[in-house]
Amino acid sequence: MRPTRYLAKWSRRDRGLAEGLLTYEASLNPIGLPPHIARDPNRRFGLDEVVDQSMALLEETQAEYQRADGERQYGLRLIVKDEGPIPDRSRDRKGGGADDRPDD
Repeated sequence: MRPTRYLAKWSRRDRGLAEGLLTYEASLNPIGLPPHIARDPNRRFGLDEVVDQSMALLEETQAEYQRADGERQYGLRLIVKDEGPIPDRSRDRKGGGADDRPDD
């Protein structure tokens, strides 16, 4: 949503803050670090693996569409939507646990 929808009038301060935020966001590298941190030779960086389930689903579905017939489907937009948490099925069954789940 554009700020003009909920801000009827922009003050000089509002505009300055918005421009400052745009400038800051544009300066970030692809993983979201500002240059003064990303280029600092006195810093150590580590890698933390986090699986983004929504991106995994999107990438898997895109790969399926590309393999299907080899033709690109123009105008097709795949949108990941949140359907809420996975229900705990172990409560529905007696003694059910993670090992009792069917394989997909």
